[in-house]
Amino acid sequence: MTSQNFSTTLRVAKEKQKMAKKQSTKSWVESEFAPVAGGRAVQEDVNNLLPEDLCTAYGILNRLEKVIEDRKKLIKPPLLAMVKHSGEAVAKDGQKTGSFKMDFDGHKLQAQRRVASREPDREKLMALLAKREIDVTDVYDEVKVLEYNPSKVDYLVELGKLSKEEVEVLKGERFALVFSPSPTLKKMMERAEAPEEKAAPRKPRAVKKAS
Repeated sequence: MTSQNFSTTLRVAKEKQKMAKKQSTKSWVESEFAPVAGGRAVQEDVNNLLPEDLCTAYGILNRLEKVIEDRKKLIKPPLLAMVKHSGEAVAKDGQKTGSFKMDFDGHKLQAQRRVASREPDREKLMALLAKREIDVTDVYDEVKVLEYNPSKVDYLVELGKLSKEEVEVLKGERFALVFSPSPTLKKMMERAEAPEEKAAPRKPRAVKKAS
């Protein structure tokens, strides 16, 4: 095989591999994303839904949200591990940030380092300061703060200096929707979510020996 023929064969192989990846992605989108994104629960005009349809749609979306979040928790760790192991360190102003990034198969991924809390653990910091013989006031500021005391308000209400209603209205108001799907919808979603059980293979019939 000449070098030209080899180059052509290699190019064709790469094109086939690229096409196979594209078809695989298309298959994922068509089987996993399209039915949800194009479904009635997502696309239907809310103003056209009957009350029973609103309940059904909300129940389905609630269930999907939980299923998706649970699945993402399983998929995220190996993706983070891949980026941290094979990615490029991210720098800002010439200093490494502790984050990593990479391009993979057209996707852009980042493992962003985030500090869990703005302040260090108080007990551990106190132990460190004691070990170094540093006074806590060298790190912490003593601040006098006002803290709301409901019992004092109740006392003023009893005295007639305040009314409970005028205090309550100052708290503002909002409503949270607590939703539990009907047993019928719940059972239907559980059946749809569970993988189909494979039928047990039939045992071959015993063949009687000829006498």
